[in-house]
Amino acid sequence: MVLGPEQKMSDDSVSGDHGESASLGNINPAYSNPSLSQSPGDSEEYFATYFNEKISIPEEEVPRVILWLMVELAIIGSDMQEVIGSAIAINLLSVGRIPLWGGVLITIADTFVFLFLDKYGLRKLEAFFGFLITIMALTFGYEYVTVKPSQSQ
Repeated sequence: MVLGPEQKMSDDSVSGDHGESASLGNINPAYSNPSLSQSPGDSEEYFATYFNEKISIPEEEVPRVILWLMVELAIIGSDMQEVIGSAIAINLLSVGRIPLWGGVLITIADTFVFLFLDKYGLRKLEAFFGFLITIMALTFGYEYVTVKPSQSQ
C-alpha cells in the first residue's frame, strides 16, 4: 500500500506490536499483491509442478522434439563460442606457437578433466581450482619480482 500526501497511516499499524501476525506486505507492497502467486517456504509443491502450470509444454511428439532440437542447437552454439574463444586466447597467449586446432584440443581436454574431477566429488574439483589459483598467484609474484616495476608511479 502506497500512501498519498493526504493519507495517513492508521495508528494500529504503527504501534509496533504485531507479534506473529506481521506480514511483509507492510514493508513491501509487492508481497500483499494477490495477483502474485507465492507459496510458503514449507510447501511440498515442487518447482516442476509450478512450472508446468504456468508454461504449456506441447504434449504432441513432433513439437516437443522440435523444441528439444532448438535447445540443443542453442547449447551447441554457445559451447562452440567458448571453445573457439579459448582456442584464440591460447593462440594469442602463446604468441602463435600453439595453432588454433591445438587450442581447441587443449580446451576439449581440460573440459574432460573437469568432468572427470567432478565425478570424484566437489572437494577434489575445488582443490584442483585452488591449485590453479595458487599457480597463478605464484606466477604473478614471480613476474612482479622479475620485472621490478617502478614504485614511484
